[in-house]
Amino acid sequence: MESGYSYAQSVRLGALMSGGNVIDVRPGMGGQTLVVTLSSGFASVAGVVRDTKGPVAGTVVYLRPENGDPLAWTSRVQTREDGSYSFSSVMPGKYRLVAVEADDLAARAGLGLEEYAGAAELLDLHEREDLRRDLRVGAR
Repeated sequence: MESGYSYAQSVRLGALMSGGNVIDVRPGMGGQTLVVTLSSGFASVAGVVRDTKGPVAGTVVYLRPENGDPLAWTSRVQTREDGSYSFSSVMPGKYRLVAVEADDLAARAGLGLEEYAGAAELLDLHEREDLRRDLRVGAR
C-alpha cells in the first residue's frame, strides 16, 4: 500500500500538541521547536454498491471527513461496471461514507449531501487498515 506519499500525523510546538495536522503558530513560536511527525500509513476503503436488483455501475460514492469542517476535503469516486469502488491513500481518521442515488444530480455534484446523513456509514480508519464496506444506494 506504500504510495510514496506521506501526511502530517501530528504537529507539536514545544509542549503544545495538535491531535491532527494543524497547529496555530500565528502568535509566534517564541523560540520553541516545531516538530512535525510524518507517516505513510494510509488506509484504504473498498466495496460494492448495490440496489434491490444487484450491483450498480456509475453511482457516486463520497468519503467525507467527520470533523464537521465545511471546507474539509471530500473524496468521490464512481462505481465501476461491477458496482465496485475504492479509495486509496486515505489518512487515518473518522469519515462518513455514502453512495448517492444516480438521478440525484445535486448530490452527484457534491451538493445536498446532508440529505444522505442518515444513510451514511461512520468509519474510523486506522493506519494501514484495508476496510471492506459494501453499500446500498437509494436510501436517504
